[in-house]
Formats: sequence, C-alpha cells, structure tokens
Amino acid sequence: MAGKEQKFKTYTAEFRKNTVKEIEQTSLTYIAQKYKVNIKTLDSWQYNVSFNWEYEIKNLSRLLLNI
Repeated sequence: MAGKEQKFKTYTAEFRKNTVKEIEQTSLTYIAQKYKVNIKTLDSWQYNVSFNWEYEIKNLSRLLLNI
C-alpha cells in the first residue's frame, strides 16, 4: 500500500487536471492503460477536478453578487 501512496503523490495537481481533460476527449480505459493508473484513481481525479470547478464557480458568483 505504501508504494501506491508514494506513486499517487508523484502526480501533480496539474498532471491530474490535464489527465481529466484527456479522459473527456478519449476514454477512461485508454488513459488508464496509457499512464498505467487504476481506473478508480482516475475516477477520483475526475470527481475532485469537477468539485474544485464547482467550488470556484460558486465563489466567483458570490463575489459578483457582492459588487
């Protein structure tokens, strides 16, 4: 397990975000094979990236409403 955690930590946030963009353009299975990453890991990246975007959009909306 420790080996998997170490490997996960080597992936930067930018790499994960770009990988999610690739998934949207191709397929989850293809990207998993390309980078040798577990599909469940890629699923979590997709969730986290979309959650972060939703959070940023909500904050931007609040800022715009306060202007």
